[in-house]
Amino acid sequence: MNNKGFTLIELMACVVIIGFLSLVTYPSIRNALSTNSSKSCVYYERAMVSACKYFIQKESVDIIESNGGFFPSNKIVSLQTLLDSDYIEPYTDTKSTITNASVSVDYDATTHTYTYTPHLKCISKNGTNLYEK
Repeated sequence: MNNKGFTLIELMACVVIIGFLSLVTYPSIRNALSTNSSKSCVYYERAMVSACKYFIQKESVDIIESNGGFFPSNKIVSLQTLLDSDYIEPYTDTKSTITNASVSVDYDATTHTYTYTPHLKCISKNGTNLYEK
């Protein structure tokens, strides 16, 4: 008699254990994948703010001159403007899309500082809202 193999009971026990482990870990894996999609939106939001800072630094002379010497109190720079000016690359996540993306720029004349407030909405391919600010 050859005693080197596994019995059917041992193989079925291994299958049951692997199935149970898969069942337990599936929600956490799914949550991690969804978190990664929302984090990609957050990182793109940061990239938009950085691109807007470069845009304002480079284009501020034109903006100030076009407004009679005063920077607008609330200038909105759209994502499309940043894309057209080559300050940022398009968002390329295959699991989500970005809509209504812009950066609101406020200028404080007393302290001579800019405040950048990003606005974007990130929607997954199945229509659920992943991130909104």
